Amino acid sequence: MIKPAVSDINYQIYRDISSPLRGILSIPHSGEEIPDRFYHHLTDDMAALMTDVDYQVEQLVDIPKLVSEQIAVVVAKVHRAAVDLNRPAEQAILNWKNNSQGVELVTAEMAAQVQQEVLASYYHPYFKVIEQLLEEFPAGSPPPIIDLHSMPSKATSYHLKLNPNQPQDRPDFCISDYLGKSCHADYIQVAIDQLTISGFRIGHNDPYQGGHITRFFSTQKCNIIQIETNRALYMDEDKRVLHCQQVEQLRPIMTEVVGKLVCWKGSHE
Repeated sequence: MIKPAVSDINYQIYRDISSPLRGILSIPHSGEEIPDRFYHHLTDDMAALMTDVDYQVEQLVDIPKLVSEQIAVVVAKVHRAAVDLNRPAEQAILNWKNNSQGVELVTAEMAAQVQQEVLASYYHPYFKVIEQLLEEFPAGSPPPIIDLHSMPSKATSYHLKLNPNQPQDRPDFCISDYLGKSCHADYIQVAIDQLTISGFRIGHNDPYQGGHITRFFSTQKCNIIQIETNRALYMDEDKRVLHCQQVEQLRPIMTEVVGKLVCWKGSHE
């Protein structure tokens, strides 16, 4: 694995600092680090805490290849049960009272003042570093961003409560653009076409429409989409173990998808 160009308490950035950026890959939900100040607020049931982590989703892309193609990869470290980077700031701290299987995660709430300190330390820096990367792009050229996640292979009662119309069996990938608001229609179509050609079943804004990161950066005239990968494609969901052969098969496909999105030339509408 290539060494990160920047390593912070909140994230790692992989990039070639000697070359101009062409795109950004954001990975906000694979972090497993729980800051000490959260230990009195979260359960000690690690299996329950790990249920909704995007387990090692960064393994699904070839980071050295992306870096060589002038794409910055930003990987968060903080656990989403502590600080959920894909939620608005007012909802981010201890957002997951229960995991998606209904198991209690939060055992004690955090004082409002402490929450503000936590946001300053672990939430705002992730958005700030992506904003700093965006400043490197030339004016008038909408920067391409891909926000990479993974999703359970089957909808639980938690998911069905949020979106009762979704099928229990998820597609291989869900690709979201906040219902057409976060990018040009042709931009998201690049990802849909590429994965469809590779034989995968695609959900477009179904069962997810894009989270806070997609919505936040869409206001900054970026072309940004969220990609959710079905966990059954690359791991044993019960044992939390990667299927190495499947990961090796997915990695060049996902890397090519990211590369083609970054190469797309168009506008933001």
